[in-house]
Order: sequence, then C-alpha cells, then structure tokens
Amino acid sequence: MLRDSSITTTKDLGDLKNDLTASNKMQFDSLMKLIQEIKAQKPQKIEVLVPADGTKVDPNTPPEPVSDPNTKYINALIDKLVPILKDNKEIEQQKEAKQKKLKLLRSIYNHPSVFRDTINDSTAVDYTVKIRQKANVWGFYEYGTNTANFDFKVLNTLDYFAYFLNGKTGYSKNFTGWDSLEVIKDVQYARNKVILSVFNDDAINTAAFLTNEEAQNNMVNSTLNLLSSRNADGVNITFRNLNKKLSGNFVRFITRLNKAYKSGKKQYSVNITIPAFDQGHAYDLNKLDSLTDNFLIDFSVRTTTKFGPIAPLHQESDYSIESCVSRYLNSVVPPYKFILLLPYNGTLWKTNIKTGVNTFNRYIPYSEIRSKYQFSPVEFDKVAASSKIELKDANGIVNGAIWYDDENTLDEKYDFVLQNGLGGVAVSPLGADEGYGELWDALASKFLKIDTVISARINLKHATKLSGWEYIKSTLQVYYRVLEHPCLPENPDNRLIMYFNIFWVILTLATAVILIYCLKNSGDTWQWKKPVIITLICEVNILVITIFMWLYLADSIPWFGAGSGNNCIDMPFSKLLIIIVSGILLGTAVMRFLIFPAIKKDDTP
Repeated sequence: MLRDSSITTTKDLGDLKNDLTASNKMQFDSLMKLIQEIKAQKPQKIEVLVPADGTKVDPNTPPEPVSDPNTKYINALIDKLVPILKDNKEIEQQKEAKQKKLKLLRSIYNHPSVFRDTINDSTAVDYTVKIRQKANVWGFYEYGTNTANFDFKVLNTLDYFAYFLNGKTGYSKNFTGWDSLEVIKDVQYARNKVILSVFNDDAINTAAFLTNEEAQNNMVNSTLNLLSSRNADGVNITFRNLNKKLSGNFVRFITRLNKAYKSGKKQYSVNITIPAFDQGHAYDLNKLDSLTDNFLIDFSVRTTTKFGPIAPLHQESDYSIESCVSRYLNSVVPPYKFILLLPYNGTLWKTNIKTGVNTFNRYIPYSEIRSKYQFSPVEFDKVAASSKIELKDANGIVNGAIWYDDENTLDEKYDFVLQNGLGGVAVSPLGADEGYGELWDALASKFLKIDTVISARINLKHATKLSGWEYIKSTLQVYYRVLEHPCLPENPDNRLIMYFNIFWVILTLATAVILIYCLKNSGDTWQWKKPVIITLICEVNILVITIFMWLYLADSIPWFGAGSGNNCIDMPFSKLLIIIVSGILLGTAVMRFLIFPAIKKDDTP
C-alpha cells in the first residue's frame, strides 16, 4: 500500500513501476480473461416503479430496462487498458528474445563452436560458428577517460578524440597519451581499427587553418607520423561551424590529405564528421565523396537550441534523425558511407519557474542519470524515441528536465540505421555508461550476428568396400561436380587424379626419350617423327590440364578453386580453362603477327 500522494516519495513510485513491470507478464492472461467476462455480462436492468414526474404507473405494464450507468465507464476503462497491456506484453516478449540472443552471443564470444554436418554418405562439412557484425560500430574515446572496460567484440573501430587543432600551426594543442595509451593495444589485439580524430569547433581557428598551406602540411605530416607510430588506420576530421565561404578551401585540404594518406605503403582512411543539418551547405559532398571513406552524421551534440532531446528520431523539425539522414541520402553519396553518430550523454535543462522557459545547463553522462535518478518516473516520447525525466523541487514544482537515450530508445535508432542501409553507428563518448551494461547489450543485440564458416570438408569412409570400377566411377562423379561448382561443400579424394598425373608424367617422359633416341639414331629421315612429336605435344597439354585440375581440387591452396573457402568464386573449371587457353592463343598471335615481324624488320640489313 502506498501512502497519500502528497507524501509519496520517488522511491515508492519506482518500486511501484518495477512491480507493475514484473507482474504484467504473469497476470496478463488472467486479466484479459476477466475483461472478456466483464464485456460478456449483460447490462443490469433497474426497475423504475415511480417515474420522476409523479405520474401513476400501471402495475400491469412491465418496466422499461435502463442500462447501468457504470457500464460505459467500465468499457472506457477497458478500451484504455487493453492497448497498454498489449504493448507491455510485446515489450516483454522483445526483451525475452533479446536476452536469448545475448545469451547465445556470449556463449560463443571467446569459444567459437565447431559443428559437423553430413552432406551425404560419403561427405561431411565442418562449420565454425563465429560472431560477425551487420554494420560498422564506432566508439569515441575521449582523452582523459578513466575506464577502458569496453566490449571490443561489439566495436570494430575506436576513434581517439584528442588531436585538438591549432589552426595557425597545424599541430595539436597539448596532445598527450597517444604513445602510452593501453586501450589502443587492446583494440588492435581484438583486430579492430584505430582512428585519430582531428577536432576544431572555432570558426576563426578553422579559417586560419584552411587558408594556410604550411599549417595544413604540418597537420598532414604530424598525423602521418602519429598513425605510423601506433600502426593506426586513419583520421576523422571534425570541423564544427564550418563557414560556407570556406567550402572550396575545405575540399582542397581534404584533397591534399587524401593524396598523402593514399600514396604510402599503407593506405590510411580519411573520414569526415558532418553536422546533422548542414544548413549553410558548407560541405560539398559531390566533391568530397571520392576523397572520403566515411561520413559521420553528428547527433552527439545539440543541433538546435530548442528544448528537447539531442537526437530525436521522428519529428516535424528539420533537426530529427529522419529528416537529416533523408537529406543526405538524396545526395550522390551511397548510404553505406554514412555512419550515424549518437550520444551516450543526455541534456540537463533548467526551468524558470516564473516564466516557464527551459535553458540548457550541461551534458549529463548516462551513468550519472542512472545513479542519481534511478527512482524517478521516466516518460517515453514515442515520436522522438527519447526518454525524459522531469525534475522537481521540494515542493513538487517542476524546475528542470533531462532528455536522454536508454537501451530502448537506442534500439529504435539502431533499427533505423539497419533499415536504411547506412554504414553503421558511432557512439560518443565511451565510458559515459560506466557501471551499466544495458547500452552494450543494445549494441550487441542489433549489430552482432551469428555466422557459419566452412572450415573443412571431410571424406567419410564407406560402410562397404567399393570395387575398383565403382571407386573410379564415384570419384569421377565427385570430380565433375566440384570442377563445375568448386564452392560445393565436398571433399574429393585426390588420390585418383594424383595417380593419373604420375602415370602421365612417366608416359610423357618415355615419349620424349623415345623421340630423342630415334632422332639421334635415324635423324630427320625417321618416318615416325611427325606422329610422335604430335603425340608428345598432346601428352604435355593433357598433363598441364590435369595438373591444374589437381590443384583446383586440392584444399592446400587457400586462394584457388575448391580450397578458397569463404573467398570461393563459383567459376567452373571449364570456363577457367577457356580463359587460360584464350590468353595463350592471344599471346601467340601477338608474338607471331606483331612482335616477330617487328624484330625481323629491325634485323634486316
């Protein structure tokens, strides 16, 4: 039992919310049954013996039935209650499915499972079950972050946010930590990428940099040395408040950067963070597309001064995710090059009690929201897909609010990324959820998938011993299938073709020895000279073809034919042979009709 509402604490409300969430699933069926019974009951009839106007009533006249006035209120309550219960049931079902998937993902995080599947009575395939990503998942690591307890199986790119640009020199302001940062080793040990962010949010500083080629060269050379020293993979250029007048200068800078980054032994990536709403069209995507690997659409900071969430999903506003991404998708850039940058911070607003005006106060980390306001009622904005907590003073008067994203709101935004074919998602900053794992679970459940990889094909022993002819016949049938479709999960017995090649090598050598011996003794007058030469040529050609067939069928060459695994190209051997023969014939024709005549002409006195 709760106390009177005037003295109810936020903890009481939190306990009630938790109790309702846990009980909804158990009581749904019984409650629905009760509602159906209430609906099925006939309205009670109330006999009116004396009319209100005092007129006499004939006792022989049956009274008119009057519906119970409470019925309409019961029906109204039911109509409101049923959708809520259905929504809660769907949420519980989604949570249950999510937990099952996460449990399965965790079971194979560090222990890839191997299964064997029998294709037929003679062949089996070993499948290795591994974790793969549906799209890119970036994490922004800010300099000075205390924790490095991150799930690198979910991330595939770490963006180190620390190179704060000095526009006059091109070097970083107080750049430290890069050489000794342990998190970079952890990322690379997990075979993930490391990106260095070059950041600037001052318009004057940006203008000074983009109009100074010496500063640009300093920045390019400095970042190249930094990337090389830690074997990193590229940079992310973040210039906020870029002036439209500097659009051409920015394109020229990115051109210089791209040329330097792509000209060395290692190809470094060039990434650009663009604003959610480029109202001034400062970023010329038509020209930047060919120079850039990825564009990060930045929703990690407030895009408008209007009271509300940082990254609303659907709104009539020009600053919603749906509106901003739609504008970018109508450009020349393919969708897979866009990455949606979402916040792990919320926004804290203060409300003027007298005027009701909301003023932005600061960004608040997710961990602080969870620890300080865990018992506060949370409102869910379905349109914006954002959560909101109203802050009240001791008298119960609203004096502020917090807008933020939790695992449920992020789920919807991750679905938007996948449904629109975007290149992935980035979250900023890592560590803002320290102590809470639900945001990592949301990432894993949406962007990780379980995939199977063929690791080996096994030739099973027959239960009954085959005769010589049956063995040759069945093996040739397998050869034919694999040569026509090398990606089939079959493991042919290569002994037959190996024995044939050995026999054919001996036969070819014997023919060559006979030819040489007879020509030595009989000279050009030997009558079998021409037939034996033709036979030797045919034998050599057949030997070359069968050796290629043997290599094509073998598992020992991982990049060729049946042994190429996941990189297998399902090209029939006959087509490959036609391509090889055509190339030989074309080369012979070029030599015969172009090269040899030219050489002969030069040698003619």
